[in-house]
Amino acid sequence: MSGEQPMTTSGFRISFTIFGCETCGQVVGVATGPADQCSKCGSELCLVDRQAEARAQHFGADLVWLQERLEYAQNLAFSDSGDRMATDEFRQWLVTGFESTIAWADRLPLHMGEGDFDDPGATDTAVAWSNLLALFNEILDLAVDLKSGPAHPALFSTHRALTGGVLLFGAAAVAFFTTLTAPTAEVARERMRNGQAVLDSACEVIVRAVSLMTPLDLDAIAATSGSSLVSVFPELVDVAKRDPVMLRPLIPLAAVARGMHDQQRRARRVAAVQTAFDAAAAAHPQWIDDFDFLLATCSAAWRKLIVQHQRLTQLLDADDRLRPGWIDDLLDVGAKVVEGPYRAYGNAVLDALKVARGAITVLDSTTAGTAGFGKVRANLAVECPELAENIRPIFRNASAHYDYEAHGEVVRIRHLHGGGPPIVETHTFDDLLIAVSNLSEHIMAMAIGVTGWVWSHSPVSDRERFRRDWLTA
Repeated sequence: MSGEQPMTTSGFRISFTIFGCETCGQVVGVATGPADQCSKCGSELCLVDRQAEARAQHFGADLVWLQERLEYAQNLAFSDSGDRMATDEFRQWLVTGFESTIAWADRLPLHMGEGDFDDPGATDTAVAWSNLLALFNEILDLAVDLKSGPAHPALFSTHRALTGGVLLFGAAAVAFFTTLTAPTAEVARERMRNGQAVLDSACEVIVRAVSLMTPLDLDAIAATSGSSLVSVFPELVDVAKRDPVMLRPLIPLAAVARGMHDQQRRARRVAAVQTAFDAAAAAHPQWIDDFDFLLATCSAAWRKLIVQHQRLTQLLDADDRLRPGWIDDLLDVGAKVVEGPYRAYGNAVLDALKVARGAITVLDSTTAGTAGFGKVRANLAVECPELAENIRPIFRNASAHYDYEAHGEVVRIRHLHGGGPPIVETHTFDDLLIAVSNLSEHIMAMAIGVTGWVWSHSPVSDRERFRRDWLTA
């Protein structure tokens, strides 16, 4: 399938009134408000554009409805559990989604050119507007469908990118449509420019999403020492510009990150880490009292993350779910990353937030938090929710107590809860894979967030030590 970007070729044709002073005849220009004074003779002017008013009155209610539906689709939660399509079927569903979205983007500007929108009550205008509303509903229906169907784990990134692009197309349509209620020509032009900018962004997202369907060439990436991974890890683009070799340690993590992460969501999580560190530095510039302590903490977490990612990659490469021990291995990976790197990076972020609010003034071995996974997750959920989203203790509990059973394609996990009857959760194998990939995304975001912050804000001596450790992991 093609990854070409559709281009706008038409748009709304609407006009605005140009006013003149009835006393002296000076041309005033387009409407700027209900009343003004002529700059030449001082006569009072009435600059109400009745044509623009009629359009605003006719289309205004519909635009409110469109915006409400767009916001509903944007805020709708993804379904991450339940029955999934087979891999090939899901891949074809995504391809069909790409093709229909690109065709939709080509149709949008053409339909905008139909009808005389200077005459809102005309029959041909009503037909054109009805077609545009149907077009908008079509793209929003696709977005809701995409969010309502759980993604196959191996195509999770593509699914999330496609959904984001589709929603951007919906936002572009709304931006274009608001041109019809613009009070002045300048406002109308600005709204068209905004709509075009959103449309261009949507096209770029769709093109990137299409590229995710192509497998990574790890040999080619290794030959460039990982510098070509900037498209997979754009959060480190500034670091990569100065020192491309810094992406080399990410090669073992690339396949999982590219196939199973939501890149936009991971970027928000990276930003949350860096915001916490920035807040600590703003409160106390020398808040990292012992850089060796932070380095040792992050180094141990990073090495554990790499080891568990290699195990996860092997499980995905040989996805033999009926093999005795496959589910044990997957749950063990989950248990080790939550009790290891997630706990370590999470405590570091919480320590930074303590500095920011004045609970402590420096971070070293005497002030650092040592909370366990459960408390770290609970505290992050309150203080930095981006880093606790959809993280549940199923891996730690199931692995620690060996209290789970596989039944065909599902796993039943029993939780002991305060001495009462056990709570039983039922998950498909894909549900658990998605949960592991979410953990992977969280921890990688925290690792990248710390790395980017140290590289950008730390003294050169600390940065050099961090760099050597990072490159020898």
